[in-house]
Amino acid sequence: IIIASQGTVDKYIGDSIMAYWNAPLDVAHHADKALLSALEQLRYLPKLNDQLAQDPLFSTLAQTLNAPLIDIGIGINTGVAIVGEMGSLHRSDYTVIGDTINVGSRLESLCKFYGASLIVSQSTKEALTQEYTMRFLDRITVKGKHEPIDIWQVYDLLSNSDTLLKEELRVHHEAISLYHRALFTEAFALFNALNRRETKSNATIYTLYLER
Repeated sequence: IIIASQGTVDKYIGDSIMAYWNAPLDVAHHADKALLSALEQLRYLPKLNDQLAQDPLFSTLAQTLNAPLIDIGIGINTGVAIVGEMGSLHRSDYTVIGDTINVGSRLESLCKFYGASLIVSQSTKEALTQEYTMRFLDRITVKGKHEPIDIWQVYDLLSNSDTLLKEELRVHHEAISLYHRALFTEAFALFNALNRRETKSNATIYTLYLER
């Protein structure tokens, strides 16, 4: 999926895939292509798990852990990076390094904390040319940085999102606005109402803000 969307698979790190766009060749609208690739991976995941479920070894393991066979989190950041052949005479690799890359890795590691499968930075959001359904998650300062950044959970293209999700996110962003203006009583009421809904797209985030 990554390669089909003009991405470059850089390396495998344990159970992770590191990939980048716009190098070694220029890729038009690379932020969109990275994000659409991530959404396609998430859509494909249930099919992959269905295939794995046919194998008794994998299905037994999943039942023992009471978890999906495979679940993933994806982080995407956009910015300037150092790109090229790096290393020494005896061991070199064409790769990317820099703050932009480190932030992307940090976003991936935050997926579990925020109950999100796909997190993008504000810089990625600003680079997108298509419209997507997004949830503002938080304003964070990643390890090793001093300037805070806004991070967003992405659900799908705006055209593919249902009315219930859009309404939930409208109320969520109203609550976020109250929270940022220090109107905590009003914000608490809205987050609490969202948290009491039987169906919600992210239960973790409401609990997080209610505790704050």
